[in-house]
Amino acid sequence: MSNVYINNIQKFMPNEPVDNKDIEEYLGYIGGKKSKAKNIVLRSNGIKRRFYVLEKGTQKSLFTNAQLCSNAINKLIDEDFSLKDIECLACGTTSPDQLMPGHTLMVQGELGISGIETISASGICLSGINALKYIYYGIKAGDITKAVSCGSEASSPILCARNFSEESNHQLEELEKNA
Repeated sequence: MSNVYINNIQKFMPNEPVDNKDIEEYLGYIGGKKSKAKNIVLRSNGIKRRFYVLEKGTQKSLFTNAQLCSNAINKLIDEDFSLKDIECLACGTTSPDQLMPGHTLMVQGELGISGIETISASGICLSGINALKYIYYGIKAGDITKAVSCGSEASSPILCARNFSEESNHQLEELEKNA
């Protein structure tokens, strides 16, 4: 069995971090009004800031999920590693840009590489680690020697106000009861 090593780790975060008070400047207002439930949800999840692929005020996507991955992967390039070295690319996400072709194929296209093995892992929370496990097992078994694994999420387009109807009093009451 081959030894497996992680030789580099990179990240790409789109835009500047967004504080909780500014969320609706990026996601929009449901029914044109400030959210009645926002503070309850934020208090429950404990997140203080996040990164959005969206442009402030317009809800226009500035990056696709595939571009998030390709930007991170391009940061791996150095004197010891180039995109030509990749034998296998495994990407995991819960929120692909489209259903078909698979997320990893879209990342491969963004990178401009071909002739490699690809696999797209999906599922909530564990998609990135499943992509990493695939690479690990492939190297461990001796099937591949150099590979890249990537995990990414671009959920802000899904969370835009345009995708939700106005909150009703009943929904807010239920949310407050369960908070």
